[in-house]
Amino acid sequence: MPYPLGTHVTHILLAEFDIDRGSSLAHQYPEATGTDEGLLAELMLPDGAHLRTEDWTIFFLNQKIPDPDKISTDNNDNETPLLYALNLVRTKHDKGARRGAIVKAMAICTRHQYLHIYKVN
Repeated sequence: MPYPLGTHVTHILLAEFDIDRGSSLAHQYPEATGTDEGLLAELMLPDGAHLRTEDWTIFFLNQKIPDPDKISTDNNDNETPLLYALNLVRTKHDKGARRGAIVKAMAICTRHQYLHIYKVN
């Protein structure tokens, strides 16, 4: 689905870690990104995230490797634009939780490359 150029945030994603199921993508808003949910969950919940209370990461969606046989000067490939994702992972230590912590991540996806404007201090 093409996204209007004026759209600041195209997707909001929520992932969580479950000791039995591993990393999983819990929600995608307003619709699915089209990227494999397992891959998204792994990108959003990097190894060692449970060792920190909070961590920010950045990843990219819809990266394409150019096919040298199909190089074109047309720039009409706007169907799946490169998306920049700003991700916040939080760990809440809770003695009542299995393994002593709850780990969740929320990411926003945007076509804008200057992600720092979305990050809160």
